[in-house]
Amino acid sequence: MIHFRHLLICLFLALIHSAAAGQLTLQIYGLPGTTHENSSVFVAGNFNGWNPGDQAYRFQREAGGLFQLTLPLSAPFDLEFKLTQGSWQSVEGDPTGAFLPNRRYSYSGGLDTLRMKIESWELLDPNPRSTAGPNVKVVSTDFRMPQLGRQRRIWICLPSN
Repeated sequence: MIHFRHLLICLFLALIHSAAAGQLTLQIYGLPGTTHENSSVFVAGNFNGWNPGDQAYRFQREAGGLFQLTLPLSAPFDLEFKLTQGSWQSVEGDPTGAFLPNRRYSYSGGLDTLRMKIESWELLDPNPRSTAGPNVKVVSTDFRMPQLGRQRRIWICLPSN
């Protein structure tokens, strides 16, 4: 009798877990014409620390030019993300190549598919020229923030006198 009760409890817990867990499949059905033939596409978002080149979140190229990635998620989950080619220097843009706000999707559970098209890659200059005035100084180019797992450039604006 005790073994039967343990079995029922285990089955109940498994049902609860399977009802809460699910998967969202992201599909990219169109890439900009400027995309190199052997380029990889990644997703960076609130589910992977906004890492633009995370290999665990690299899309797989399928037949017919379709790119696909399946995310195991627990519902409900509000996704916020961007598509990249592995770095923030090559992030998706709007149809003119300008900034595109983060994509958002509310995942409600079960098996779901989100189909997307990338209109362009942002036209980011790999060697940007500064427009800062002479009183702006770079304090650090690689200030480490261990709590966020990132590095940042730190600027300081000094009074002109």
